[in-house]
Amino acid sequence: DVLTVASDDSKLGKIKALLAFDGGCGEGETNKLLLDNSGDTGFDKVLNVTRHLVEVENMKLKEVIKSTEVVDIIADNSTDPDNNVTTKCSNPSSTLPVNSYWFNLRGATNGLFILELNDTETGDVRNATFVYPPIDGQVENDDEERRPTTNASAIAGVLQGKLIFDEKSCGQLGTTKCSYAVKTWQVGDGYLIFFIGERLKSTVTMKLFTEGLLEGFQPELFQNETNHISDDTTIVDTPQTVDIIERNSDVTYANVQVLDIAMGTESVVVNVRGTTAKTSITTQGGDDYFFVSSEANQDETNSADIDVLEG
Repeated sequence: DVLTVASDDSKLGKIKALLAFDGGCGEGETNKLLLDNSGDTGFDKVLNVTRHLVEVENMKLKEVIKSTEVVDIIADNSTDPDNNVTTKCSNPSSTLPVNSYWFNLRGATNGLFILELNDTETGDVRNATFVYPPIDGQVENDDEERRPTTNASAIAGVLQGKLIFDEKSCGQLGTTKCSYAVKTWQVGDGYLIFFIGERLKSTVTMKLFTEGLLEGFQPELFQNETNHISDDTTIVDTPQTVDIIERNSDVTYANVQVLDIAMGTESVVVNVRGTTAKTSITTQGGDDYFFVSSEANQDETNSADIDVLEG
């Protein structure tokens, strides 16, 4: 399979969403993912590539508005005025999930993991424990608690039950059947979890716990904001090695043998922390900096000052 991601003017910023591509596991396949951002004129100054994610700043949603009023939504791009968009929209959050999360159990061989949900609709914090790797049905542990397997539908079903105990408790009278609040997709060894329906407008935060539970798991370093922020406010913006990230944009990929990325006309800083595909990155004019390291996390403000990166 060959998937080309591009707008008419070759800007990934036109795609204000999370894009996931799983090439499948057929023997001898060569699946190609081509990301064309060659028309960018300077907004995307940093490109991050990890084993399962490609992060581009301009794909982020500017804001998800939680309102029932008719409002103006303005996507402001001061670097590229032609990309400004103003849209009249009633209740825009009805089509945009406020909270979605991505996690990947890279290197994990056996054990358990725990997903913690903090539901602001009810104020409750609830945990769900899952078995890994995926198996059929359920397994019985020493404590005789039956834990679900980790296929996507099972995860969604368990999280739905944690958020909404009574499926006929919704509506103004609290007697209407509730819509689904969780949607889950599996992409390779990773999972995408979206909170929709009954939890579309409320905030649901999620944490993943693996320490001492999941053998072989190797978390990664991410640029974008995560749930695991240090209590030290001086390093809130410092990317960390984490288990799970809030993910409303960018590209996640799996089972891809060729990854080809074309960047724009200005200088760009590229951080390659790892890939699972034969990767080509093409830049154009300007002074570009490439950092290949598991700890690469540079940007246009400090790229010229780095001599050696460990990792």
